Amino acid sequence: MLTLQDGIGMRLKEERKKHGFTQDSIADKLGIGKATQFQYEKGINLPTLKYLDALSGLGINIHYILFGTLSPNEKKSFDESRKDEIEKKALSILAKSEAEIGVMDDEKRLQMYRLIISNL
Repeated sequence: MLTLQDGIGMRLKEERKKHGFTQDSIADKLGIGKATQFQYEKGINLPTLKYLDALSGLGINIHYILFGTLSPNEKKSFDESRKDEIEKKALSILAKSEAEIGVMDDEKRLQMYRLIISNL
């Protein structure tokens, strides 16, 4: 069974790698020992608030490390940034569908568009 410390440790390692740090380089950057970094990532010890604050200063997502999810603000930002991409993809799928099955009336086209958007 995955413990709280295990989950935090796994996400800490994931974020460290995502930002291009080795255990040695991040430990040096944050002024801790490599053994301490190892213990945090293995779930042996929980990271301190000072450590988490320093990570945040490096652009590492602390909310994700602690909770395993994006923060509400990040979710909204992510959704907004993908809005145009999703709409373009939906319109492309709709156009391909009409090319294969024929032109739909406005009501069917709107239903299909909403269905596509809800599944992207």
